[in-house]
Amino acid sequence: MIDKAMGSCVLCNQILCKTKRGLMGTHCSKAKISKRNIKSDEICWADSHGLKKSCSDVLKKNSRLHSPKFIKLGELLKSLVEKSGKSEASLEKFLIDLSDHERHFLMQYANSEIEFLLAEIFNKYNLVVKQDLIDLKIPEDLPDDFILLLESYKNFFIRRYNILTNKNHYRTPRYMRRNLTRSISLIRYLSSIGMTDWYQVKDKHIVSYLESTGKNLHIDLKRFINYANNDRKPFKKTRLNKKRSGSALKSSVKVKTYTESTIDSFLEEIYTKHSRAEYLIAWLVCKLGLTVEFSYNLNMSQITVNKENKYIFKPCQVWLILPKNIGDLFYEIFDQTYPDWRSYDEEKLFFLKPFHSLFINASRASEVILRGKARELRTTAIINLMKSGFLDRVTLHQSIGVSMPTITKYENIFSVDLHSTIQPHIIKGRNKVIQGEVNESKPLIKEVGKRNIDIISEKVIWYVYLLECENNKIYTGVTPDINNRIFLHYEGKGALMTKLNKPKALLAYKAFSSKSDALSMEKQVKKMPKIGKLLLVKEWNKNL
Repeated sequence: MIDKAMGSCVLCNQILCKTKRGLMGTHCSKAKISKRNIKSDEICWADSHGLKKSCSDVLKKNSRLHSPKFIKLGELLKSLVEKSGKSEASLEKFLIDLSDHERHFLMQYANSEIEFLLAEIFNKYNLVVKQDLIDLKIPEDLPDDFILLLESYKNFFIRRYNILTNKNHYRTPRYMRRNLTRSISLIRYLSSIGMTDWYQVKDKHIVSYLESTGKNLHIDLKRFINYANNDRKPFKKTRLNKKRSGSALKSSVKVKTYTESTIDSFLEEIYTKHSRAEYLIAWLVCKLGLTVEFSYNLNMSQITVNKENKYIFKPCQVWLILPKNIGDLFYEIFDQTYPDWRSYDEEKLFFLKPFHSLFINASRASEVILRGKARELRTTAIINLMKSGFLDRVTLHQSIGVSMPTITKYENIFSVDLHSTIQPHIIKGRNKVIQGEVNESKPLIKEVGKRNIDIISEKVIWYVYLLECENNKIYTGVTPDINNRIFLHYEGKGALMTKLNKPKALLAYKAFSSKSDALSMEKQVKKMPKIGKLLLVKEWNKNL
């Protein structure tokens, strides 16, 4: 019988003593917990090797987990070792019988050795790994009609979450909890002033609640009110039938952003003061506009090297070329966390998430690395991409996963209607690429509209460009509309040189704030030998 002053390890059942401070131990490898010197036939897992040692290390690393989670993790790891000790078939059956959420829970906290073991079996049987949705209990002290309303709204979010995840959309585990918290707060207030069902609620009661909290009507609360008013599609966007008069002004959306120099200084500071993995998380947010959660959950199958020996990255549906220094850092992290990863196929790499072995969770990474400014940094990255000429909504959505409502919201910042300025031939070309109808490769060019302007100052931008042509020729030109100019070259309507030597690819281009600067650069480039032009291409493309 175990004394009250003692506990047992969740893995190896060794008897643990209380510390001098009176703290009870949970497992042998936890710091400042001593094992009682008693005879035992079992060897402590912390002193063992192989899978037992790995499980002990996992518990030690995650010793600050909330108690229910920690106990659950210990039980799963203990069962994992027991089943693997019996036979391979027993281990496979154990993992198959686990729920989708339990598999995700194991993968989330596992180290590299356990991840490899799990990934191999998950891949073999095509097992689903899905994150659990955090539950939120409805208070029982509310009136019955309000409880039924909240339960119905809760079930609505569970259904919506499952539908979205089945369609490969991503929602955080806090999705339902975040949306229900404000609704429960409103219902608590209504019940405190004598309301028993929603039919008694008037607009004045909602206003009274907002005044008591000192907050505006949040979108989450607005959706709940719509749902309670027998609108079973609270996410449906309503269209206003009002016609705007010519004198009406449309207010621009206000967003907080940072200058490019501030972003560069911030990344440089992270590079010098933090680890390489932390720098990569920050770079993905600040330069590509990915969310911290998405960056944290990246798997190793999303980054590889193509036939041209360039690093390519697939954050969403399109492969993007990574800068060499960033690709080198990713491969350095891969080698650090999974030394033998190069010998595994793509299906197995899908389950390996290197950042999970280096951070506790995405929230922690956001607080420590980005100092709670992830939203502003991501907004800055997306707007900078749009300023650089990436204006097509579908391209942005399929490249970095930014939603269409977010794109349209940021378009309102600029002084011109960006979406309506995209030329039809660019849209047709993009659709052919998406549908897989394009056989010959053409240069990927950024759409900057019929009239290239600085979308803040509205000044015309001039471009000097280098075009690779047949017969080993390089054509140099200058234009204020690079898309239309390249299109004319391909149609044989450009300069005489491109008519005689068919264009093959756009090598590089550079923007200038004035026509005189662009013409001066064009004159200098045309005097350069071919090797000088190739060096210039490398210089202009080094930051792309």
